[in-house]
Amino acid sequence: PNINVNSTWFDLQKKMTPFSGIPGTYPEAGFDHLMGGYDAGYYGYLWSRVYAQDIFTRFQREGLLNPTVGMAYRKDILEPGASVEPDVLVQNFLGRPMNPDAFYQDIGISP
Repeated sequence: PNINVNSTWFDLQKKMTPFSGIPGTYPEAGFDHLMGGYDAGYYGYLWSRVYAQDIFTRFQREGLLNPTVGMAYRKDILEPGASVEPDVLVQNFLGRPMNPDAFYQDIGISP
C-alpha cells in the first residue's frame, strides 16, 4: 500500500499527544531509534516489563506495603545486583522461574 509516512506521523502525534505537527517539517526522518542501532534497546524495555510484571505479582499477592516482601525484594533482587544472573534473582524472589503470564494479562492477552 502507498502510505504517506509524514501524514501518518502527524495523525498519530495529534491522537497521542497535546502537540500538533509543524507543516513542512519531517520529524519521522530524524527518528532513527528503530533502525539506527537502538532497536535492541526497545526490545530490552519490553523484556524488563515482562520481568517487572511478574515480580509485581508477589507484591499484589502479599501486599503492596508488606515490609517482609519489600525486604525480600531488597535482599533477593537489589543487593546482589549484576553479580547474579537476572533469572536467578527473580527465581530467588518469587520462589519459581520467571513467567510471562502477568505481562500477557497486563497487555490484554489471555495466557
